[in-house]
Amino acid sequence: MQNFTLYHDPESIEIELCTNTHLHHIKKVRSIQDQAFLLNTRNELFTGLVNANACYVELKLLTTAVIDFDIDCKDKRLYIVDDKGCVHRSTLPFEKNEPVEITVPSPKSCVHGFKRPKLKISKVCVNEDGILFVTMQHELFAMGNFEDVVCSNYPVPVECFAGFKILQVVAGSNFVVVLTYKKPHIGFDDISDEESDTSNYFNSNCYLCSPDAKQNEMFYEESITPSTAAESSNGKNSSEQLEQISSEIKNLAIDVVPTSGVLDQRCDESNNDVNSLNECSMMSSTLEDVGSVEDLMEGDIEADIIKICRVGANMLGTGVWCFGSVNKGHLGTGDHIKRTRINQVLGLTGQGVVKVCCGNEHSVAITLDGRLFLWGNNNQQQISTEEIEDVSSPRRYRNAQNVLDVACGSYSTIILHNDLQIKEIRKELSDISPQKKSFKSLENDESKCKESTSFILASNNLMIQNHSTLAPIEKHLNSEQKFLQDMLQTYQSILKPFRKKLYFTNKNPTIDHLCQQYLNILNMTAVNLKSMVDFYNETIGYTDVLFLISSTEMTASYRAYTTCFCDVVVMHGFLNENLALGKVKDTRKIFMALFQRVWCYVDFICHLLEINSLNNAFLEEKRSVWEKYKIEKDLAIELADKTAKFWETSGKPLAAKLQSSERRLILDSKELSLKLMASNRFSSHWFILFSDVFCHYTGSNLQLYPLNTLWISPLLDIENRKNSFKLTSPEDTMILLAQDLEAKTKWMEAIELGCKSCLELSASSAVPKFRNATYTFSEKHSKYPRARYVGQWWCGQMQGIGHFEFPDGRMYTGQLSNNEISGIGKMFSPTGVYEGEFLNGKYHGHGVLEVKNKETYEGNFKDGVYQGHGVLRTNQFTYIGEFSNNSKNGYGVLDDAITGDKYMGMFVDNKKCGPGILITMDGNYFEGTFVNDSLANFGIAFLPNGSYFEGELTLNGPNGKGTLCLPTSDVKIETIELEDRKIEMIGTISSGTF
Repeated sequence: MQNFTLYHDPESIEIELCTNTHLHHIKKVRSIQDQAFLLNTRNELFTGLVNANACYVELKLLTTAVIDFDIDCKDKRLYIVDDKGCVHRSTLPFEKNEPVEITVPSPKSCVHGFKRPKLKISKVCVNEDGILFVTMQHELFAMGNFEDVVCSNYPVPVECFAGFKILQVVAGSNFVVVLTYKKPHIGFDDISDEESDTSNYFNSNCYLCSPDAKQNEMFYEESITPSTAAESSNGKNSSEQLEQISSEIKNLAIDVVPTSGVLDQRCDESNNDVNSLNECSMMSSTLEDVGSVEDLMEGDIEADIIKICRVGANMLGTGVWCFGSVNKGHLGTGDHIKRTRINQVLGLTGQGVVKVCCGNEHSVAITLDGRLFLWGNNNQQQISTEEIEDVSSPRRYRNAQNVLDVACGSYSTIILHNDLQIKEIRKELSDISPQKKSFKSLENDESKCKESTSFILASNNLMIQNHSTLAPIEKHLNSEQKFLQDMLQTYQSILKPFRKKLYFTNKNPTIDHLCQQYLNILNMTAVNLKSMVDFYNETIGYTDVLFLISSTEMTASYRAYTTCFCDVVVMHGFLNENLALGKVKDTRKIFMALFQRVWCYVDFICHLLEINSLNNAFLEEKRSVWEKYKIEKDLAIELADKTAKFWETSGKPLAAKLQSSERRLILDSKELSLKLMASNRFSSHWFILFSDVFCHYTGSNLQLYPLNTLWISPLLDIENRKNSFKLTSPEDTMILLAQDLEAKTKWMEAIELGCKSCLELSASSAVPKFRNATYTFSEKHSKYPRARYVGQWWCGQMQGIGHFEFPDGRMYTGQLSNNEISGIGKMFSPTGVYEGEFLNGKYHGHGVLEVKNKETYEGNFKDGVYQGHGVLRTNQFTYIGEFSNNSKNGYGVLDDAITGDKYMGMFVDNKKCGPGILITMDGNYFEGTFVNDSLANFGIAFLPNGSYFEGELTLNGPNGKGTLCLPTSDVKIETIELEDRKIEMIGTISSGTF
């Protein structure tokens, strides 16, 4: 038994297949006159003559290794694309004539000089105007007469689509429909067309053209062969040309869903001809078409969310283009004006179109969410049974069921609904009622190829229905499609225009953030729906459905949305008249709709548990993930509503001081009594616990205690202190009394839970006494007014490593102990920098102080001053020695940088005082007792000329009694005994008063 059924119109006769070969599923069908051509999933091309009267066709193998083919009915030519990417053409009779290869010339090398390898073709499409080729890099080439788009006798690039990635190309008799999405833009060398005729060419093998080609490989997978290059963006000038062309197109409605990035996509089957459709369906292909979700999972949840949103944005951001030599509604422009350039089909951009197909004179497009649009000539009622000549812009097909697949014959439209009912739209040509076609399923799926194939195919008067086994999830698929339809409608008609209004008015970023999170979930829903369609078609397993395999990422995205939603609720954003979303009366209802989807996912999992006996642990785990989020969401919304009501009743003064979008009300002492111990009975104390701060309000005074720097501890009950607990903050300690034990427990648990949340700890963990936190001291603090501290704490005191910022410009980084700067650290001040040891906020111990006037001290400190041994360097001198109370005291060595003198001796209060030695820059040597920086009383002087004096002298020379030794006259040797040594002098010696 074959895996498909062949029908022949107009009576929908089922044709018997006469062949000894099992054909498997069919992925493309074409016919010319009575000869049919069928390409199966094994890339085998069969042909045979259809005998409609006898209701049979005898098929025989024509050739193998065929990845695509098409037929030119006008010139009776067959075009085949083989598995090497080559195109071959042959004429009737095809079995006897040798095929001729059509060479698709490679464009010139890129601006960087890299030549492209031989072009490989993946798809071919033919109509009366010419032939179109899609390369494995998803570029479009054409030959023939397509007027201003392309007019050439050999294949040339279609420059209009240079900045786009071609997902699908189909054709009617004299028009072409192209499904695209825009590539990401990467900057190129600024070379004009006049400077280089290759500036528009993009070479994916050139690392300069595609600097991130390697990064994009994870999102891109070729549909034909594994040996293809990664695809990236196109050139700058090509995009500019496209924008110039697009600006000239009239009646163009562009409404693209914003994307957070662009991801390479591919489409498995993308061809059509004069008579029928393109058999490729992104609806029935796997997630690898736009980047595998499994490949995106890298462990980084935030990065995975971004990547999944990019995949969804690409699915929804497709565009449909038409060009052709006729326009009786064929181009979808809303009129009959003949156009010679490309035209964007009205209303389909940003709708998530995933498949297009054509008959001779009409076109259809199906979206990811199961909507169907039709346009073109209605002369054979192939669009509508109404008596209308044509439909010049896409008209939505209305039916209670969503559309699963669609195909077009020459003058008919065949629609497969989600409930597997097949409907045909065409003109009845006889009184005989056509046989009703019913969808046929396979009893076993062992022979089914998991390659993406369409459910229904058509060409001229032939129709094929591939037999398939489908997962029993129709209800959930319809529900998800309806959900995506509603979200798309809401975003494009309401939220997107509203965001533009916010952008120009710079109002309320909170709601704009909510709209962005709405868009993220919209994009995620698109990917999830795509995976559900694939599961329905059984091309993937249920474990690969997005909301299961990526439950962590999806619930994280929903949590972010919940947070933004609650932020708006708290700020009364939905009640603000200036923020009304157009004519929508209940703005909140629009955003609440997303939350109702959560239980649908839980219900889907329960349904899977009923029909799957294996892997229950996996499904149970995923159900718990979604149920946990459901509970969190309900609590968050309840808390936001409670907070919003509190701000309404608390009064404007308090709201003006405390109200913020992130803050939530937890407990209020007006509702759950809490009092301050030892307070005046005439005083009023109001305690409010928020999600981030504990407030103490006394009418005129408001004291805030951030929860990340708040410590709570229970107290033993005594006579006057029952049901009490203590709160410790960096500046205060309070003992609070609850009404009873239950109230005490509620307050303590709420405060502890708030502290854990602020410290980003789990609810089951203990509140740490030692923690890292940031705190700004109040102006009233005696020691650190308005100072900001970031670092480690222990029970309300700074303890460990931290960073201080003082209002006078000082900054400290280092160790602290018992609320004091003590230990090793570094202090920056407007006057200099100190690095070393501290004690109680002062320099104490060894350290280095650099002052801005180029004074540097390295040595010992005590209580903030120089004390002990150290080295002081200035522009005027360098001193190495002892210090006391910031002054030179004791023995030291002083080098005078100005005079060049060097002193070694004793100092008192920064002055030379006591025994010392002074050597001048001239070489004079003085040794003796110094007083107030001067040499006084007895001393010794050696001069450079050899003279020597011992006696009373100053730095200016002898000043009293003494002995002078000169190096001239009669030589005499005399030994002089000093206190510590003997000196032997040679020269003329004189004694007396000088």
